[in-house]
Amino acid sequence: MPGVEYFHMLNGAKIPAVGLGAYLISPAAKMVEQALDVGYRLIDTAQEYGNEREVGEGIAAWLAKDPKNKREDVIYTTKILGSNQGYSRTWSSLKESLNKVKQLGYIDLVLIHDPLTGKKTRLETWKALQEAVDQGIVKAIGVSNYGEHHLKELFEWEGFKYKPVVNQVELSPWLMRNELVKYCEDLGIVLEAYCPLTTGAKLNDPTLIKIGKKYGKTPAQVLLRWNVDRGVVVIPKSSNPKRLKENFDIFDFKLTDEEFKELSHPEAYELYCGWDPVKSSFPTSTSPPILTYYWSKAELKMAPLAAKNCFPLLNGSRIPAAGLGVYLLPRSQTAGIVEKALDVGYRLIDTAQEYENERETGEGIKAWLSKDKNNKREDVLYTTKITNSNQGYNRTLKSLKESLNKVKHLEYIDLVLIHDPLSDKKTRIETWKALQEAVDSGIVKSIGVSNFGKHHIQELYDWEGLKYKPVVNQVELSPWLMRQELVDYCQNLGIVLEAYCPLTTGAKLSDATLVKLAKKYNKTPAQVLLRWNIERGIVVIPKSSKPERLPENFDLFDFKLTDEDVAELSHPDAYEVFGGWDPVRYQS
Repeated sequence: MPGVEYFHMLNGAKIPAVGLGAYLISPAAKMVEQALDVGYRLIDTAQEYGNEREVGEGIAAWLAKDPKNKREDVIYTTKILGSNQGYSRTWSSLKESLNKVKQLGYIDLVLIHDPLTGKKTRLETWKALQEAVDQGIVKAIGVSNYGEHHLKELFEWEGFKYKPVVNQVELSPWLMRNELVKYCEDLGIVLEAYCPLTTGAKLNDPTLIKIGKKYGKTPAQVLLRWNVDRGVVVIPKSSNPKRLKENFDIFDFKLTDEEFKELSHPEAYELYCGWDPVKSSFPTSTSPPILTYYWSKAELKMAPLAAKNCFPLLNGSRIPAAGLGVYLLPRSQTAGIVEKALDVGYRLIDTAQEYENERETGEGIKAWLSKDKNNKREDVLYTTKITNSNQGYNRTLKSLKESLNKVKHLEYIDLVLIHDPLSDKKTRIETWKALQEAVDSGIVKSIGVSNFGKHHIQELYDWEGLKYKPVVNQVELSPWLMRQELVDYCQNLGIVLEAYCPLTTGAKLSDATLVKLAKKYNKTPAQVLLRWNIERGIVVIPKSSKPERLPENFDLFDFKLTDEDVAELSHPDAYEVFGGWDPVRYQS
């Protein structure tokens, strides 16, 4: 096989033109070791993928098998998860990442995974990464999913010391991003293409097939070569040993200029990995990006939390589009139902102090975590809510400690919401102050509200002590309770809506339009109703005490409603409450 091609990075190091993306590969250690045997020398993972340790083990196994295999010949890349961005969190997570691969001695390349935070957080993250380079634990730093505007803010920052050597984005002939590519090339930043094989969607393209026949190559190899001929690194993923070799065997041919042009579609904008933070100015944009995915059930089962069908949160984390609500689940059944839900694929579990089943919910998560080493705590988003009688600064902190003690094996709570606004402004503000301190102490990752109207949220934004904005507002939402004004208000602020009672307690499942659309998509009326909210960018948390219903309520990601379907189902003038109360309108 001809020698590997390399591109030069700004720090003087070289990066291979082809690497292995470790996203969703399994078994990770074995595949990484095999890839290195084939000739790969660039391995790309991320905190988000949940397999840093296994990727490191694969590299270590390859190094141990032959004294000629050298550590300095391998570029190991990881990425800082959105929720780990910010100066202190970056440092903490970076130490954890390095500890997982401590046998490697250092990390070659660390990227900021996405720009879905604020400018201040992005710059604080870069400051921490620069210090990591100075300390020698990281060799090079870069970014991922950055647009020109995100890069410019780095270059204009007065604390800027090290330029990003890489920008990793989705690139293909149908997503060329010529302007961004030129901008990066002019600055000397190497582009890396993830999803370079379009998740297989374009491998039957006639031009690809024709050129492949000319060179005795597969369409996939031609597609990879197209990016390399642009000067772009490709990091295809594969768990198939045969494909590993095929994806690497692209150095014995080059496309002509005519072939390159014939393959290119500069006006096209086709995404195959489901999101595009490159264009985002989130969270200041009035149109927050919605990161929904439509994958096979096999991929859904394998994908970690942050890579599933998710929406971005203001703090850089993400939340699954479908979760399990445990309201009114009998305590004797709660743990079993939660464990079963996690087996199905749910990764968002929603409880509350008021439900009196926090302990049992935690036991269900614990049981799931203990049954398979591949089940990771960081893949589960556990939510609880501060009940009204526990609101106020001191009572919130006390009750929060009690809630955490009930699930102490989880070590922290992912998301805590104020359950309702049925107190007064002073109490609500004191409660938020306590929740902000809980985030600072690390026992809570994210905070939000429930049943808040615009006026309740605005009082938080007007408070001079506001440090962390609410990432979620959980309210009742359905086609018969659309709350369009509140939805627009929250989404313009980047606040994700969560819909409880999304199935109208079954009252509307015989609706003629629902039944018609269910037949059209070969789905149940309940699935269509849940999908309706997701199409609006809203998380759904249906509850069920029947294990057989759990798969049905989660099987929502292999179809989409058209705009016409959504409009036909919608009743914007209706006001039908099925959850028994509506604190959203509370005015004190």
